[in-house]
Amino acid sequence: MRRLNEEREKGGLEPITLTQIIREVRLLEAESLEIILARLAGEMRNVSLSVDQKEVSVDGQLFSVHRLKYVVNDDGSEEIVFVTKSGRERRVLLVKAAFGPDGRPA
Repeated sequence: MRRLNEEREKGGLEPITLTQIIREVRLLEAESLEIILARLAGEMRNVSLSVDQKEVSVDGQLFSVHRLKYVVNDDGSEEIVFVTKSGRERRVLLVKAAFGPDGRPA
């Protein structure tokens, strides 16, 4: 942290704590997810975002946005998952399918 804050000082920025970094990352993740969901709602009929952007409907099922996460898997597929209270992830929407060895979606 000391080295990081020294570099921030060189750039004219205030020192930062680990807690502040985590807070900024979480805020960026939330903002990015809202943008992604808004784009998906515009492109897909089965996805709609509430006016206040706190809930999203996928195939008629309602989800709280703060419980969703955008995941890029090792195979290259991308999906929106719902994180349960126990921490398990359940796929809500497949955004991009993985490609097989022949270059076609699997």
